[in-house]
This record gives sequence, structure tokens and C-alpha cells, in this order.
Amino acid sequence: MKIDAAAGTNVWTAEFGNEGQSSENAHGKGIGLDSAGNVFVGAEQGFSGVVQLAVIKLDTAGVGVWTNTYLRTPGADSHMRGFAVDSSGDVLLTGQTYNGTDTDY
Repeated sequence: MKIDAAAGTNVWTAEFGNEGQSSENAHGKGIGLDSAGNVFVGAEQGFSGVVQLAVIKLDTAGVGVWTNTYLRTPGADSHMRGFAVDSSGDVLLTGQTYNGTDTDY
């Protein structure tokens, strides 16, 4: 959601989710901007007990440009712990995955 700082009014709202699937636990984990004003959102979304990571790029009007998801292996949980956008507009993530027996960072 983007809110106009002067008026406090809603400029645009964007939602994330996979069509045809209900999200059990979707939440934003980070947000960043590039030099052109595009918005990058880091998120986690759970389906059937499995958590995947997602990065969503929105343009300045809040329209989705692309979505990139990460799930280490089927049945593994992935959790975002850090999120940043560098001066070139590249997105960097850190986190952990758990496949039921091993945790990777």
C-alpha cells in the first residue's frame, strides 16, 4: 500500500498471492526502492504447511512487473531473515530453509 504523505490518502494498493490457491500465511518481510521509484517487496507465503519466499517488483503505479519465488525443495520451509535493494536495483535476500532434518542458511 502506498499512502500520500501530505494528505494521508491511499495512492495504490497491491496484493500478492497465487491465483487459485488460498494463502495460509502470507506476510511482507521487507521493502525497498530502486532509483526509478520501483518498489520491491520481500514476502513469505504458506501453502499446505510449506513456506516459500517471494520477491515482487511493482512499478511506480503499484502494478506488478514480476514475481520471483523460491522453494528449496518440495516439503521444505523457507524463511526470509533479511532483504535489501542495492544501488543497481538488484535484490539481495538472506534466510534459512528447513527440509525436515537439516537447516541451511
